[in-house]
Amino acid sequence: SEHEMTRKSAAYFLGYCKTPQYAERLMPLLEDDKAAGGAARSLGKWGITNAVARILPQLNHEKERRRVLAVNALSDIGEPAAIPYFLAALGDPVFTVRKVARGALARHGADAASAALGVLENAPPVVQREIMGLCVDVGYLAATNALAELCRHAASPSVKSDAQRCFEALMPLEPASGSDVPSE
Repeated sequence: SEHEMTRKSAAYFLGYCKTPQYAERLMPLLEDDKAAGGAARSLGKWGITNAVARILPQLNHEKERRRVLAVNALSDIGEPAAIPYFLAALGDPVFTVRKVARGALARHGADAASAALGVLENAPPVVQREIMGLCVDVGYLAATNALAELCRHAASPSVKSDAQRCFEALMPLEPASGSDVPSE
């Protein structure tokens, strides 16, 4: 349609229909600033993996809503190649983007938690807190050593506090070993 609102609405509402046969017709709308979010959402709902590369740039869009739609679309597609991009989105300045990115990572389970743990030590505090929460979300027991280390050495008091809480949340999941949070 020549009317941008019609294109935007149609692209969005197609996602409510199981009509992936229209994916190729929807792909050009990823370049249409008004319809791109709706197109990404529908392509995500349909699990169109060849849309991933064209949706990824939307993770850097100036509008929060577009970034949220992009994370959700990529999460719905379930492509593991998006994990590093979700990790980067944990540092987004907007809370909602960080939360949907964490949820997208949680859908990838231990693979995502392992990747996140690899960047935990050098990440900014806001990202560290999201990673710790992710490890609890997926019950990632391999994080206990890193959490214990943050309990002892994190520069930020809020990170230390969150590390303690997350460590304790994971400990009941760990087989009884008699170990507690290491103290200084």
